[in-house]
Amino acid sequence: MCDSQPIREIRRSVVEAFAVLPRPGNWALSGTSEGPEGAVVQEEFSGLEDWRNADAKFLLRHIRYGSLSWLSHEAFRFFLPAFLVADLDGLLGEEGEEVALCLVEDFASGRRDEPVNPLRFGARTWWNRGVYAFSTFQRTEASAILAYLKWRASRSSPLVRQLIGEAIDVYWEARSRE
Repeated sequence: MCDSQPIREIRRSVVEAFAVLPRPGNWALSGTSEGPEGAVVQEEFSGLEDWRNADAKFLLRHIRYGSLSWLSHEAFRFFLPAFLVADLDGLLGEEGEEVALCLVEDFASGRRDEPVNPLRFGARTWWNRGVYAFSTFQRTEASAILAYLKWRASRSSPLVRQLIGEAIDVYWEARSRE
């Protein structure tokens, strides 16, 4: 998988696609009330009114903490471009793979048909979780994510490259055209 789009074009597509997205209220930042993670995410992200103002130190801390997994779907959609742009700008280093994994892991062939937690969510599979979580993205946003994933794949470890390729093939390519 090679990236045919220059980084500046991909970056511009991300910035433009997410330019007018309204910020969720502070009450809607956390995707969970279980455990301390949701409260930490809500507290830390509540001080960030515009994703364009997130600095690399803040983003790296939250990649390492796993915050992308604790954000609500609305907050994930709003703050995702900060992570994508920082990765495209070379500010995340190898940690950029973690951003891509948040966008592709639900669609991995070894995981997508497995139930998330049958006792709690019944028959919901990882595929279902991913489709639901990413249903908030508009076509232009999904297209920007697709361009980013193609770029990220060309710079990732073989395993992450494979996971990105699978997710593009089974979800993101078609999703970017919806």
